[in-house]
Amino acid sequence: YYSIAVIIMSVITVFKTVLNLIAYPALVDAHSRSDRKEFDLTIHIMFKYWTLFFVPLVAALIIFIPYALPVIWGPAYEKSILITQIMLVGFVIQYYISMYSSALTAIEKPHKQFVPTIINAAMYIVLGMTLVYMLGILGAAINVLVTNVVSFFIIRYYFIREQPEGGQSGRRKFILGLAKVLAVELGIVVALSMPIWYFTGMLAEHHLQFAVALLSGIAISLVSLSYVFGRKKFSDDEIGRILKMFPESMHSLVNWAWKASLVLWRG
Repeated sequence: YYSIAVIIMSVITVFKTVLNLIAYPALVDAHSRSDRKEFDLTIHIMFKYWTLFFVPLVAALIIFIPYALPVIWGPAYEKSILITQIMLVGFVIQYYISMYSSALTAIEKPHKQFVPTIINAAMYIVLGMTLVYMLGILGAAINVLVTNVVSFFIIRYYFIREQPEGGQSGRRKFILGLAKVLAVELGIVVALSMPIWYFTGMLAEHHLQFAVALLSGIAISLVSLSYVFGRKKFSDDEIGRILKMFPESMHSLVNWAWKASLVLWRG
């Protein structure tokens, strides 16, 4: 259990660092222009495409992880599957917390992170001791997930409180639109994954199960991600904003993926 937790937390730390390096400069640049609309657009683009790119990937990983852990770390780790799945959900939420932290720093309000950080630390200790006492190591994983969910809503509240009044209807419309696209993506992942998941379980050899799960997970994730680009034609402005989220060396690959997705989904 400890080995799994250390690996997942290390991955979370690396991802948070990389994504902050992308998010923070873009948010600072948008804020420095004193253009409220530009700042809102920037943070919406980051929130939207992080969700649409990575949530389906993590969903596919959660579905197929039972066939990966026993091969990668050995049969003894089968008991860690549920804990790994719970911590992967916590990994997704960690980014949103990090994004709002970057946004508060970008608008020159880093001190607003103090209260959420104190609450987060207190919950980790108190709730963690309670859940570990009641549920053992499973309680530790649940503690990570619950604390991250609560921390997300707290820091989001502090960020929204710093924003001008009157943006609630726009935020609501944005969230509803995002939820519709994400629901289709997750529907694609689940619909394609379930038959393959059951078929993979019928295979006798663990390494063969792992190979089928790995290739299927990658293929299903790519089909799901292609829906993001293929469902409609984007304006040049939005494509430009999306490209800012990637290193310049990847721009040609992203453009190719966008055009291929339009062909696949007839966007």
